Amino acid sequence: MGGRHPGLIVENDKAVRASAVGLHPPRGLWAEEAAAAYLARRGLSILERNWRCPGGELDIIAQDADGTLVFVEVKQRGHARHGALGESITPRKARLLERAARTYLQTDDRMARFDAVLVTGTRERHALEWLRDVL
Repeated sequence: MGGRHPGLIVENDKAVRASAVGLHPPRGLWAEEAAAAYLARRGLSILERNWRCPGGELDIIAQDADGTLVFVEVKQRGHARHGALGESITPRKARLLERAARTYLQTDDRMARFDAVLVTGTRERHALEWLRDVL
């Protein structure tokens, strides 16, 4: 596996990225783990992670102390100079998040809000910013 090209494997005589066949965790997985731990330390109960439906994906679904469902979008960047968090949630991404949340809410009728956590830096050294009610 890998050979002379780290991160590549040969499958059916074709070189493919190891992440494409599930051998490496997704690039942002560490950021989602850091965000979930950060939110839990601040009193949220983590209910779901990487919840998927045909219309989209929700990175984290949590519950606030008052019972409100919190849909959390996690964004990871190497440097803060890449722009503000609000700029990274485009109108198209907002529609996808809302569609996924509506699907989730078909089985749960609690009050809900959308939050975002921006993780800036590397796995070893990073900062987190939590924005509430972003949509």
